[in-house]
Amino acid sequence: MRPVHPAPPGAPTPNPSPEGEGRHQAPPLQGRGWGGADNGCGADNGCGADNGCGADNGRGADQPAEPLRGRGKTWGIPKSGIDTLHHHARRMRNTPTEPEARLWARLSRNQLKGCKFRRQAAIGPFIADFLCPAARLIVEIDGHTHDAAKDAARDTRLLAQGYRTLRFSNVDVLRNMDGVLHAISAALAVQTLPPALRPHPNPSPEGAGLLEAS
Repeated sequence: MRPVHPAPPGAPTPNPSPEGEGRHQAPPLQGRGWGGADNGCGADNGCGADNGCGADNGRGADQPAEPLRGRGKTWGIPKSGIDTLHHHARRMRNTPTEPEARLWARLSRNQLKGCKFRRQAAIGPFIADFLCPAARLIVEIDGHTHDAAKDAARDTRLLAQGYRTLRFSNVDVLRNMDGVLHAISAALAVQTLPPALRPHPNPSPEGAGLLEAS
C-alpha cells in the first residue's frame, strides 16, 4: 500500500515509484501478515490532519465540525475526507506500479476462485492495493520504502474492523506469481469473519447498515 500525500493545488502528479523494485528475495510464501496482530495505520496514509481527513480539514476554530456520513461514521471521517481519499484512489489506479499491474491482470474479472477484487479500494482512512469485499481480504504489495511498524499498526486497525491483510513484496509478485496466487487462494478459502462483522445483506448506498448488529 503506497502512502497517500495529497499534492497542493496546481502541483504536477508525481510519477509512480520505479517499476519492479523489491526489498529483497522473499522466502517461500505463507501469507505473511495474514490476520496477524501486528498490522496498522500510519499517520501519513491518506488520513493525516493536512490531507482533508483530519480534525482540521481547513476549517476555522469558529466553524462547526462537518457531520459524519455513511461509511465515514465507522471511522470518524467527514464526507469531504472520504471524497479526498477517493480522488487519491482514482489517481493511483491510473498510475499502477509494474507489480500492481501484473497482479491485477490475474485478479481482475473474477479469475481467482470466482472472487471479485477491487484495486486501490478506499477503506476508512486507508487505500488498499487490492480488496476482495466478500471475503474482507486485503492484498498489499510493498516496495523497499515501506515502514514495517506503520504497516503493522494499520493492519491491526483494519483487522479490528474484520479485514485480514496479506502482504507481499514487489519481488514476490515479479518472480513468484504462482506462490502469491496460491497464498491468496488459501486465504480466500478460510472464513474467519465473526457474525458481528459480517456485511449487511442490503447496505444502503451511503454505507449505512454496513455492519450487522451483534
